[in-house]
Order: sequence, then C-alpha cells, then structure tokens
Amino acid sequence: MELATQAASDFHTHAVANDVDAILEGATQGFRDKTSREMLQGMLARIRRKLGACPVSQPNGNFVNMTPGGTYVTTSFTMQCAKGQLGETFSWRIQDGKAILSSYNAGSPLLVTD
Repeated sequence: MELATQAASDFHTHAVANDVDAILEGATQGFRDKTSREMLQGMLARIRRKLGACPVSQPNGNFVNMTPGGTYVTTSFTMQCAKGQLGETFSWRIQDGKAILSSYNAGSPLLVTD
C-alpha cells in the first residue's frame, strides 16, 4: 500500500509538471501500448483546464489483488480541485519493490462538458 500511495504522489508531481515522459517510464508496457504520449498529455491538460489546480487529495481506499501473474494494488482518490472534484483510480503492479502504473482513470462531470 505504501508503494502505491507514494507512486500516486509521484504521478501527481509529474502531472503538475506536465512530465508525461516520467509517467510513461514508470508504467507497464501494457499501459504504454494503450496510452500514447500525446493521449496522456491531452488528458492531463484537459483535467487542468476543466478543473484547475488540484492540491488536495483524499484517499478513498485500496485493494490488493495477488494473482499468479503478479500483485496489483488499486488505489482511489478524491481530488478537491479549484473548480470541482476529480475522482481518480490507479492500478499498480508491484514488482521488484516498486509500484508500476498499470492503469489510470479520472472522472468528473466537468471533464465531459465544454
């Protein structure tokens, strides 16, 4: 859990700095195959544009799934942003003492409006 929580904090630091390369470097090959640099950059830009700064996050919970293919931790957060709330869910593969981003989802009604 601690690895996943720290990895989520690192993700947010990179997202604020618009350092999508660092996010992709810390992700699984499957994530990189599904998420291009441009796609991730566009999604993070839309979140910033629609919701503003998101300095406060509240963890909602964690779930650990141990499978023959590896150990995965799902973490979810509610971010209190300048213009509203953002829900985030991360899935991390725990490997060699590191949390590696496997999936990321962000949701807010504000993201689907223009």
